[in-house]
Amino acid sequence: MINAGELIKNKKNALSNLKKLFPSINKKIKFVRFACHFEEIFFLKSCISWLKKNKIEVFINIMQSSEIDVQYIRKISLFLKNIGIKSLYIADSLGALKPTSLLKIIKKFKQYWPGEIGLHAHNNLNLALDNSISALKNNVNWIDSTILGMGRGPGNLSTEGIFKFLNYDNNSINHLKNNYFKQLKEKYKWGPNKYYRLAALNKIHPSYIQEILSTKKYPSKNYIKIINNLKKMEAKKYEVKKLLSASLI
Repeated sequence: MINAGELIKNKKNALSNLKKLFPSINKKIKFVRFACHFEEIFFLKSCISWLKKNKIEVFINIMQSSEIDVQYIRKISLFLKNIGIKSLYIADSLGALKPTSLLKIIKKFKQYWPGEIGLHAHNNLNLALDNSISALKNNVNWIDSTILGMGRGPGNLSTEGIFKFLNYDNNSINHLKNNYFKQLKEKYKWGPNKYYRLAALNKIHPSYIQEILSTKKYPSKNYIKIINNLKKMEAKKYEVKKLLSASLI
């Protein structure tokens, strides 16, 4: 996974920045996935072409898909179709998607995108499983999951949950969960809670919540106040200065 924003800070040097990550082409690397905001996708053409030339498949991870404009869907689809990528992913970075809104986005992409579609679900609203089941029922090709939903902040779709829905054998997953991942979850405490839910409902980047919960800088009695202040700001992208401002108001 490559953060496209870091790669294209200087748009003229995007390809040279990518090549620095691949000083030699490793045959064990079969694919690269770019995590992009909508507008960043169009600056990756040379990078995608170079990877494909070196027989590396390319996936595009469209972040904050809950905020995508339907006009952008057509533009993105045609652009990626012409380049010839492997798959595009709907990434619910804000954890704000519900099955009905997700289905609208999937259907819109299918109008213009003939290739594979994936879903990367976040669990802010405790809907990662419902969203993933809805996606599978609508012929999405790829679903991301992690054991115990391991992931930043509210976490992701749990592998156990989607395995149960698909009637897959959970024995190997249970071994890993019980012997490794339970201890990790106790230590890092990921998973949905009321603060991540509020953030998702108000289109606030979950990193704000992660920060106020993980440091002693912000008293718990002020959490709701800070979230309410962030609601009044454009807080879809995480900015330290914005969090500081919200805590001081």
